[in-house]
Amino acid sequence: MPQVRNDSRDGELKQHCFLDFGPDKITPEDVLEVGDDGMRFVQLMDDHAFLLMIADLSDDYVIGRMNDKKKYDTDFIADRKNRIIYKSKPGSPSRILGQSGEWTVSLVTPDTDEARYRLILRRFQ
Repeated sequence: MPQVRNDSRDGELKQHCFLDFGPDKITPEDVLEVGDDGMRFVQLMDDHAFLLMIADLSDDYVIGRMNDKKKYDTDFIADRKNRIIYKSKPGSPSRILGQSGEWTVSLVTPDTDEARYRLILRRFQ
């Protein structure tokens, strides 16, 4: 269940949703254990991408990191239902994954293996 926080600043409502999906991550060696459906999903989103990690946020959304044979890795959040993917800009230290309407999507990556990954959705009104 996402934690939702509303902050007011300069008369604007700012809403953050923190979706914490824990320390578990799937490595490239684990991908075969995900099954054909998981691999097909990734290939549909970005053809022949090398999947570095992937995690289910919900039945509808997946977040992960891929490398499509270019210089930089790309973070992504993908909507299974609508088959839409939002990707970060290559080499972006801010880990902004994308923007849809009023929502900005970003990923906080951990400093240590024990830390937890966190997806942040921000909405400005």
